[in-house]
Amino acid sequence: METLQVNTLSRPYCIHVFKEELQTEAETFAQKHLSSLKAEKHLILTDENVYRLYEKTIEELVKNLGAEILIIPSGEKQKSLRRAKKIYTFLLEKGFHRNSLLIALGGGVIGDLGGFIASTYLRGIPFVQIPTTLLAQVDSSVGGKVAVNHPLCKNSIGSFYQPSGVFTFLPFLNTLPAREFRCGLAEVVKYGVIRDRDFFFYLLEKQTV
Repeated sequence: METLQVNTLSRPYCIHVFKEELQTEAETFAQKHLSSLKAEKHLILTDENVYRLYEKTIEELVKNLGAEILIIPSGEKQKSLRRAKKIYTFLLEKGFHRNSLLIALGGGVIGDLGGFIASTYLRGIPFVQIPTTLLAQVDSSVGGKVAVNHPLCKNSIGSFYQPSGVFTFLPFLNTLPAREFRCGLAEVVKYGVIRDRDFFFYLLEKQTV
């Protein structure tokens, strides 16, 4: 595991990068990283595609944390106030309070939606990101940008709300379609173009897709 520190004025946090599969680390990960946040209740928010691919892994996390799980349909359409309202209702009915932890396990849609829910439910509860796509791992899970869409504009309702941690498991990338991987890689290349010449040319030397 490698750890990167992210320093922000509102909440410093760490990005933990694992080369192992989450399934093989589920018990240790739950006890060492998630339980250390001392939440009294846990919600794992994920979508149907991620759950279909990683059902055994997710259920292992649910068991080790004693967590609730909420599986929503996949797709950008779910980043809406309508979906947010349904999640608020679930949290209220299940008795989630301020000392609860929301775990956003999925791609950018789940991360953005989960972060938005965490930032607004009871005026803010802790949340962590477990990004499953390259784009989410290098972009949307970092920086605290959380939002839902409006019919007139994407990401128009939201805030900046930093996670308590980001946990990146590289083997999640093994199930990504090539197109999705390239979308994430384009974001990585953009960082080199904007800020780091040496990094950009390093990427050119290593290109394989």
